Order: sequence, then C-alpha cells, then structure tokens
Amino acid sequence: MVAKDHAKTLPSLCPGLSQDVAAQAVLRGHVARFAAELARLTQPSPPPDATHLTRVALRRLRAALEALAPRIDPHLHAKITRRLHRLFAALGVVRDAEVLAEHSAHLGRLQDMALRKDKALRKGLKASDAAHLTKDLDTLFAGKSWRHAAKSARASRKDPIEPLAAQALDHAWTRALKQGPSVLALAPMGRHSLRKRLKSLRYIAEDFAPLWPDAASGPFLARLRALQDDLGVLNDLDLAAAEGLGGNPDLAQAALSRAQDLWGSLYAQPQWWGAARALHPPTGA
Repeated sequence: MVAKDHAKTLPSLCPGLSQDVAAQAVLRGHVARFAAELARLTQPSPPPDATHLTRVALRRLRAALEALAPRIDPHLHAKITRRLHRLFAALGVVRDAEVLAEHSAHLGRLQDMALRKDKALRKGLKASDAAHLTKDLDTLFAGKSWRHAAKSARASRKDPIEPLAAQALDHAWTRALKQGPSVLALAPMGRHSLRKRLKSLRYIAEDFAPLWPDAASGPFLARLRALQDDLGVLNDLDLAAAEGLGGNPDLAQAALSRAQDLWGSLYAQPQWWGAARALHPPTGA
C-alpha cells in the first residue's frame, strides 16, 4: 500500500507576492518538510512509510528548486542539486527493495532486500552529508545569499511571482507532453519517464495553484494524482517482474487502461494556468 504524502503541509502562496518572498517561502517550506521526514527515516525504528515520504518530500524540494532556478545563484543551485541527488538515488534503491519485499514471500529474498536497504541508506546518508544537509539548507534559505546576483534577476525580485510560476508550469507540462499521447504505446521505461515528469509537474502545480484561486486547477490535479497512482502500480509490477517475482496481469491491465484514459483526457486539456494567466494577469502586467 502506498503511503500518502503530507500535501496539506505545503507552503501556501497568495496572489501578488513578489518573486523574492514567494521563492523563499516555497523553498523554506519544502526544506522543513524534508527535514521532518528525514528525521523519521533515520530514527532507530523508522515507520513503514518513512522511505516513501522522505522521497516525496525530497522530490518536492527538487521540483521547487528547478522551478525557481532562475532566481537562485547557479553555483549554489548546482551544489545543492548534487547533494540532494546523491541521497535521492540511494533512497531509490531502498524504496525498490521495499517494493520487491512486498512481492516476495521467500525468506532468503526478504533478508537480501533488508541488507540492500541498509547498505544503500547508509551510503546515501554519508554521501549527501545528511546529518548537516537540512540544517545547511534551512540556514541558506533563511538568508539572502541564495539569490541570483545577475542584473536581470535582481531587477525582477520585487516582480509578481505569477509569470515565473507560469513559466515553470509551461516547462514541466512540455516535458510531459514529449512522452506522447498514448500510455499504451510506451514501453516500461517510457511509462516510468512519464511518471517522473508528471510528478514534477504535479508538485509544481500544487505549489503554485493558490496564485490563481479562480482557476480550474482542482480537476486537473485530481486526474494527475490518479494517473500517478496507476503508473506507480505498473512500475512496481514491472520492477517485480524484472526480478523474477512474477506478476499480476489483471491488475496490470486494469491500471494500464485507467492510465490510458486519464492521460488521454489530460493531454487534450487546455492548461488551467494558461487560462488563469490570461483572465487574471499579475499586477503590473
């Protein structure tokens, strides 16, 4: 069973905030959530959902960093991204081991998965200097040294956040569309790529949706979450099959059919943030 991430604890923006203030609020909010989940994961007996929720919090932070990259010092952005990537890669191995354990009843395989998890987690925590990572990030984003110092970036610090948010959403949406309109036509790696791109899109959209309170973001996000769930089921089944743990054809077919319908409806749907941008332009536009 997939644990639910704490979406209600996301940083909440309001229309008309400056790019400087909004970016800082989003980044500090995600660092705080990531710190809380990492603390749960590294306690002596972590709860079953700890790996999943830590990865979600880390994905949300990475998506926000990418969306707000034009306002972040590029050297710092690259350095932070590298540290987060090391930990995320290790947590991916941990999560895969947990998924495989769910599909195996063989004691030897379960013990192997437990050892794989422990080794990957210790390696990732050391490589990313996780003991200091969240404190370093919180200190950084509490100040001002993270801001991009280029003349154009300095000039836009007090501009409304909406244009930058719409730009980030456009970019994430375009990347997802490049996977094509048919889930049925995608190989397992293609479905996995679509799933990752849709996660980034969803997390950015959930961050920025409050900027346009009258926009029809709700139905879009609901379909996106349902599509992610079905693609997640398919990914877990593909992973189990690759490890020789068998499959569940009926479950796979049902998830694939739902995913095809959901992605087809999203693919043809106008972007709600495009309509919102036209109907509710930012102050000074």
